[in-house]
Amino acid sequence: MSFWKLRPVVGGALLLYAALSCNALSASAGELHRKTGATSSMTDSLRAMVDALLDPSSPLARKLLRADMSPTCSLGLLRLVRGIRDLEPWALRIVDSSGKYPTGFLHGTSVDLGAYDECVATVVRDEYDYIQTRGQYCVLQLQLMGNDSAVEYFVPAATMVHKRASNFISYWTDPLAPGARIGICIVDRCSEEDIEALARTVLPDTLKVTVSDCVTSEYPSISPTQAGIICFLSCIAAMMFFSTLLHVYLWFKNRSAKEGQVIRLLTSFSVLRNTQYIVSLDEKSSDENSFTFMNGMRFLSIAWIILGHVYGGMTDILGIMDSFLSWKGFEPLSKLAFTVYLVHMPLYDLMNHYARERTYFSHFSLVTQFFSVLLWSYFLGYLLSISCEAPLGHIDRFLFSARRKPPQVIESKQVDEVLMEEKKHSFFVITSNGIFRRREEESKVIE
Repeated sequence: MSFWKLRPVVGGALLLYAALSCNALSASAGELHRKTGATSSMTDSLRAMVDALLDPSSPLARKLLRADMSPTCSLGLLRLVRGIRDLEPWALRIVDSSGKYPTGFLHGTSVDLGAYDECVATVVRDEYDYIQTRGQYCVLQLQLMGNDSAVEYFVPAATMVHKRASNFISYWTDPLAPGARIGICIVDRCSEEDIEALARTVLPDTLKVTVSDCVTSEYPSISPTQAGIICFLSCIAAMMFFSTLLHVYLWFKNRSAKEGQVIRLLTSFSVLRNTQYIVSLDEKSSDENSFTFMNGMRFLSIAWIILGHVYGGMTDILGIMDSFLSWKGFEPLSKLAFTVYLVHMPLYDLMNHYARERTYFSHFSLVTQFFSVLLWSYFLGYLLSISCEAPLGHIDRFLFSARRKPPQVIESKQVDEVLMEEKKHSFFVITSNGIFRRREEESKVIE
């Protein structure tokens, strides 16, 4: 019998087998649905999903098993995996507080810091209240190693935001650029080297992996350097405290803090004296011949520097009227300009490093951050001035004032006489008709 003659018989047998298989599958599915419908819950569904993800026979699990990690880290990860399988609260907190894929990656977002507070607050204790496991927060930094083919694949999607987005492809391969950063939470049994080895096992070789800044809720011991800084600041605070007490005592006794060189030296660190020096208005600066607008220029200059650093750019456009710049309120602020300049950039760096969530840049947020940095910089600059700059200035005048010539005292109030006395020390002169004229070193006053 040929195949063509058996063809109808074979086709009928296959159709019969398919029908029986469908009936069997539908019966099995119906029975399974009835069984799971009575006993299944959300927890069972989550457990099934976690078991599928943590299947030890998967290629990802086999890669993780080949990672070069310490025995303590391996045991900690096994404990973490078991906790995730059992849906234990502490394990779920560790997974939840870790950073995921940066939302808005094609829009330029390259950072997901996770939940720092949730991670470090995760602590596992036994029945005797001893700590078994802590959550450890680390920063995972990823950089492309000179291969931008993967980035070029996403250029068409990125150019939907801006047509010049393709000009920033080199940012991802630049070794000086930070690249992508993700905050991860893991058990404290693993060191930074263990986490790097684990990440290199999973990620491709074209990515440079760096793990840094791993911290837990356990405070580290004070280092000798930190102890020295604390002692130094404590000595300065003690000198300020006792110097201020002496100043207050002299004030109640109706005695001047400038009586005698010893009293002046002992009150050099007085908070009252140095604050009075900062907020006092110099009567000589109110003279019409002085450049009082420089007070406003100094204040606005330091404010503009802070604004430029916050925005990440600089500009020299400053169009402010002379009457506004000559406001007397700028004089105390201008005295703190140097200390504010020293303080503002470390403060701004500290604010950026202290951020536990992603920073969304907009004009409103940057202007708000500018005023925050400005106010905090002036407060810290005030503390730095009354604790270091002003006391050292008093001590300098006390020690070296005898070697210097006394300042020239101007007795005359006439404009022309004042200009003649300061002829060799000024760059501008003002005539009797109130007009500023620039002159050279040996020129005479224009009448």
